[in-house]
Amino acid sequence: MASAQSEMRSCLQGGILSRQWSTYVLVVAAATLMLVTGWALVHVQSKRERNLAIEAAQQKSLSSAIALEQYVARTLEGADLVTRHLADVYLRSGKLHAFRRPTVPVIVKDVVPSGSTYGSLSVISPAGDVLATSDPRASKPVNISRTSSFRLQARHAGQELVIGPPDDTRKPGEAFIHLTRRVLDAKGRTLGFVEVQIRPRDLSSFNETLRFDPTDLISVIGLDGITRVRREGNLISYGQDLSGRLVMQMQMRHPNGSYLGPSSLDGHVRYFSHRRLARYPIFVTAGTSEAVALDPVNQRSAIYKSIMALVTVVSVLLVLIILSQVRQRNAHASSLSAANARLRAAQRIAKVGDWTYDPTSRSLLWSDELCTMYERDVTRDEFQMEEYLEYLDQDGREAVDEMLALVLESGAPQSCEVKATLPSGLVKDRQLTANPIGFENGIVSSIVGTDQDITAEKLVQTLQEQVNKLSRVDAMNIMASTLAHELMQPLTAASNYLAASKVFLGRSESSSRIMAMNAVASAQSSTDTAVNIIGRARAMTRMERRRREPFELARLLAETADALVREKVCSAQWIKSDIASDADLLWGDRVQVQQVLTNVLKNACEAAAPQKRPVVKLRASRRADGFVEIRVSDNGGGVQFKDDIFSPLRSTKSAGLGLGLSISRTIVEYHGGRIWLEDTSSSGTTIVFTVSAEPHDRQ
Repeated sequence: MASAQSEMRSCLQGGILSRQWSTYVLVVAAATLMLVTGWALVHVQSKRERNLAIEAAQQKSLSSAIALEQYVARTLEGADLVTRHLADVYLRSGKLHAFRRPTVPVIVKDVVPSGSTYGSLSVISPAGDVLATSDPRASKPVNISRTSSFRLQARHAGQELVIGPPDDTRKPGEAFIHLTRRVLDAKGRTLGFVEVQIRPRDLSSFNETLRFDPTDLISVIGLDGITRVRREGNLISYGQDLSGRLVMQMQMRHPNGSYLGPSSLDGHVRYFSHRRLARYPIFVTAGTSEAVALDPVNQRSAIYKSIMALVTVVSVLLVLIILSQVRQRNAHASSLSAANARLRAAQRIAKVGDWTYDPTSRSLLWSDELCTMYERDVTRDEFQMEEYLEYLDQDGREAVDEMLALVLESGAPQSCEVKATLPSGLVKDRQLTANPIGFENGIVSSIVGTDQDITAEKLVQTLQEQVNKLSRVDAMNIMASTLAHELMQPLTAASNYLAASKVFLGRSESSSRIMAMNAVASAQSSTDTAVNIIGRARAMTRMERRRREPFELARLLAETADALVREKVCSAQWIKSDIASDADLLWGDRVQVQQVLTNVLKNACEAAAPQKRPVVKLRASRRADGFVEIRVSDNGGGVQFKDDIFSPLRSTKSAGLGLGLSISRTIVEYHGGRIWLEDTSSSGTTIVFTVSAEPHDRQ
């Protein structure tokens, strides 16, 4: 039999463990799938937004490059037309052939419309003499044969437009890009040169409405590697030599292309687009910062990852909670199954019997265990209800009759408690439960129930009531100790004042009468303090709301120190204070806070008294949470029980009750603050407590 039961328990536990592990795997797999899916979505979304940001940056660079290309092309084509017009009007027509020697240039007017990007226009002889110019300030002969732009043009034999690098040799402090063209006659002889000047900044101002970020870059660069203009944000520069740099390498490979790389001058990584002008040896480039383009994407990606990390942490915690609940549930199921098995085997030990009642015949059928509990022969397990009622007193009989009547009337389970007297004379407390069977058409065919011995529970309940009474008595003893400890100081002071009054009144001097009156007033004040202490103690026991009011810490400290000096606990020179201006006003029960301050200062003074120069320091500062932190330090020898100095009946003084700091902690915490031992050593002790500085209740 035992072997069969053991085998059955093993099979049952094996099935529970199998279901438990299946549940674990299912929960972990679902959570893992959810988290993997979430992280995958974060990765895909971040990658998609990154690609869109890169595409937008590339498109921005390409659009800027195209716009700059069109603007520069239009500017150069306009300069080309102007130079051709000047060549026809002033050189091929022979209009300036008479000027064979240096002379004041002829002023050219109305050749270029006002408001254009072009600077001055010039007609130059083969020797470099300026024959005509649109600069109205020209008032003397000018020869430019030594300038770099003239020498550059002189090296080109053709008639194409030459776009020189920015040059400031003609007008120091102001650079110009010189666009020059050689003019030939019908026999191929050089008649001279025509020139148009453009400021570099005008070549970069292709769209005034375009928003230009500080890291955006546009450049106009010659195929010779010299920048005609470079604009980064609103900073314009020119003349840099980029020969052999990355930008020139990429231009030579792909005249019209895009790439990601560092700038040749500042190293800033940008998305570049460059385009070469078809008719001129020059190209334009535009760059958008990679960091600026991807910064919003990276920020959003960080937010996505932070959210997903939080979801991961929460999911892991939920999985752990779920697994813990599953484990507890399975453990409970296993325990319940084992308990049911043990219950069937231990019914006899439990002494819980069951019974069946037939309402028609009023007959009872008891289980063997129930017969044993009532000291009845198990063979006499079937008998009439009247025979059972003989075990009960009058109240018990009425309770059983009422319970059965309610079950028959309502068809609902009922219960009651009775006292049964056994044949041996023992009296047992019994709890009966009754459940209807076959309640159809308002008729109960049978009633089954249980009968349980609750004598032990009743005994425990009685003992608990006695313990509660003893607890209330103990609480009254603690209150008496508290009042004795707290009332000792004001009552002792009042007694001393009254004794002094008797001495003063026995003298005849008027000054003695005044001193007696002052002593009586002080005794009255001490008596009022004792009355207030009793009132506060009663309010604390009744959990009444305390009267809160503002009061000054400095004044409270002065009164407390004066009382300690009068009681000869310390000298006035021992106590030093440092109260911040915003920490002087406190809010609370003034008398109770003074009790705390008195206890802490008195302990500090007594600890410092053996020293050669006793020092007790009080510092107060305002905290951000609306509380004032009061710190009391002494230079005494420290305390022994630093782990539980606030526990009641634990004192470091031979004559102490060990209630002072315990009461102080109760008062401080009752006001919503805290008190703690910050430091203690052979060089002194520091105790800190907090008091509210704002008019609010922290109970």
